[in-house]
Amino acid sequence: MKKRKLFKTEEYTFKSEKIAKRKLFVFLSDLHGAVYGHNNDALKAAIRRVKPDAVLIGGDMVIARDAFFRIPNWEKAAIDLVSDLAKDNKVYYCNGNHESVIRKYRNQAVWLNFSEALIDSGVEFINNKSVEFDEVIISGFEPLEEVKHFNIPRAYFKNTKYLPKMDELDNRLGIARNDRYNLLLAHKPEFIKEYSIWGADLVLSGHNHGGVVKLFNKGLVGASMKLFPEYTDGVYTRNNTKMIVSRGLGSHTLDIRINNPAELSVIELLPVF
Repeated sequence: MKKRKLFKTEEYTFKSEKIAKRKLFVFLSDLHGAVYGHNNDALKAAIRRVKPDAVLIGGDMVIARDAFFRIPNWEKAAIDLVSDLAKDNKVYYCNGNHESVIRKYRNQAVWLNFSEALIDSGVEFINNKSVEFDEVIISGFEPLEEVKHFNIPRAYFKNTKYLPKMDELDNRLGIARNDRYNLLLAHKPEFIKEYSIWGADLVLSGHNHGGVVKLFNKGLVGASMKLFPEYTDGVYTRNNTKMIVSRGLGSHTLDIRINNPAELSVIELLPVF
């Protein structure tokens, strides 16, 4: 667990003809075991003040390396925070690449102990599935769910040539419904083209930790050590799709943040009229 002091709440508002009644969500991404105050009390208090309709989690709440080497309490910060939030909120969780690595390449008991602790607290994992939340369809995309060979996920993790196939989201999530607002949790923002083709109205992403160091409002390095990543933080648009990229709440490997505060995201969806 890594003790942190400061995070910034970022508020985003979108209007849509598909929204009949105001919706308010909190989005958490890339905690990587960070702790704000005792037992993350500062973060919990900020979320409770929002009084969200649901809490959405976009993955990388832990560090895969720490799980591999069985660092004591590698999962404690994530379990304590998320399970506590589930006492008062509906919580939907989609894996990031760190959870995917743990699940596929570590003893299954390690993953099961982590995931079942959250499921027992009321958290719903939505990896490659969708749930209806009134007029909003909340979906979670985990690209590696059915990948069998090690070389493909390595490409995914290292930002090389892995790309979702054009029909991959349709095959995993079903065809996006035109009569519903499609909110997609998808950890890696690089695939905004594929998310847009699928039909996402709003994508919630993270992964790049805000670029770690911000120079002239440009992120210097992504989570996979790629220099000047295209998507680091804020709102991006592709056709009819909006994508929020959170700066995340924690870090790993490059354990610094300069001009790049950690982020708690609050998303408001409003009807047009």
